[in-house]
Amino acid sequence: MISTSVFLFLCLHLAFSKLSLIAPEALTSRLRSADKLDHRVGYFGKIHYGAHLFGHLKLGTPIDACQSTNVPSEQDFLKQGNVIAIVRRGGCSDKTKLFNVEKSGAKMVIFVDDQDFLPDLFGEQNNSEEVIIPSILISKPDGERIIEFLQKQSKSIFISMSFPTDSKKATIELDFWMSSSDKKRVSFAFLKEIKDFIQDNSDTIIFTPHYITWTCGVCRVHNFDKPANSECLSGGRYCAPDPDFKGPRLGRDVVLEDLRRMCIWTVDNNVWWEYVMKFEDRCLSSPNLNECSIQLLKDVSQADQLNAVLECFDESFIKSSNEAQVDPSMDDNTLLHQEKELQTDLEIISFPILYINQQSTKNLQLSNLNHLICKELKLSKTQCSTYFSKRHHISQSELISLMIIITSIVFIIFLLRVCSKRIATWDSKSLSLEANNQVNKYFRLQTLQDDNSNNASDSIE
Repeated sequence: MISTSVFLFLCLHLAFSKLSLIAPEALTSRLRSADKLDHRVGYFGKIHYGAHLFGHLKLGTPIDACQSTNVPSEQDFLKQGNVIAIVRRGGCSDKTKLFNVEKSGAKMVIFVDDQDFLPDLFGEQNNSEEVIIPSILISKPDGERIIEFLQKQSKSIFISMSFPTDSKKATIELDFWMSSSDKKRVSFAFLKEIKDFIQDNSDTIIFTPHYITWTCGVCRVHNFDKPANSECLSGGRYCAPDPDFKGPRLGRDVVLEDLRRMCIWTVDNNVWWEYVMKFEDRCLSSPNLNECSIQLLKDVSQADQLNAVLECFDESFIKSSNEAQVDPSMDDNTLLHQEKELQTDLEIISFPILYINQQSTKNLQLSNLNHLICKELKLSKTQCSTYFSKRHHISQSELISLMIIITSIVFIIFLLRVCSKRIATWDSKSLSLEANNQVNKYFRLQTLQDDNSNNASDSIE
């Protein structure tokens, strides 16, 4: 029974959490599987279920973290963004190390095990949530290679961690595939409609945006070793159709914009939502897309978030030559490569398309989404109606629409009242004129009769 439980835990753990070393290539090539490092999520304090963390890996000082580690200054935070500390096990308790690392301002701690093989579990379950940063355990061989690299090199190491979803809660995974080359703006319309819904139900819905790219067939034949056309990056590995035909934007700009958005999402989900909502109006028709995009990113993010996004963007390219700088037109890209592999596995060739718990649908209507979510949660129609009515808040767009309707009704009522008053005034004037005419007719008739009587009397005389 125990062995079965451990086996099930390992299967679920490996299926729903992922630790990846993004860059640099000089280190990733030395690890057994940099794309998915073997690890254990620590049962210390609060586990960040469903979250995604991206940041710089830094050595703990001291490396065993048994004493208080150095606290980065504000300038360091602005320069480095999210800091993830790596420390060795041993010398003191893991909880002591966690407290010390948390005080240093790090967002996560990676423990390097003192054994070659990882244990089935790491940390005590049902532990108190005194520590709020998450912890990860990696194997000694992988950990020591990373520590050795950090001690000898000045280059930054980028780590990406996707935490498992909470198996104790009913959650819905929404994966939305799109491209910023969407001419009909269907993707944007859908995102605009579901934004408040997703954020209001964040404890139930795990939303993840994905970006579709295409591959140059001729470039594949030449093993992507020649510069591709203006619609592609990385020798033709990642392409997009020209979004505005003979306009200023190219397919290559689309891929670069999608890569930028992938980095924004890994740094901060809320910043991504604000960026995407404002991009359509501010940058879609801009002659200089890159300049407009960076300025917009500056406006919606903080300095540390901006730096993290820019570094994620630059460091995701894998330098394949001895040149001082990377060449996006030829060098491969880690993030785009991972996204392309997932796209290939799902056999996605068009967009937009939505996956609800790994089931695809092209019906991008919020009402249909509500129905499918209730179906996944196994809620009846009555329960579904109650579930969403309790959670629904009036969005800004709905509030504006409601105000427009109310204003229109008030204006129509005002017009009706003005018209009715004018009609009543007109009727009153008409009656008054008619009465005056009748009175005048009466007096003229009376005068005529008196004149006739006087004439008759004169004749008799």
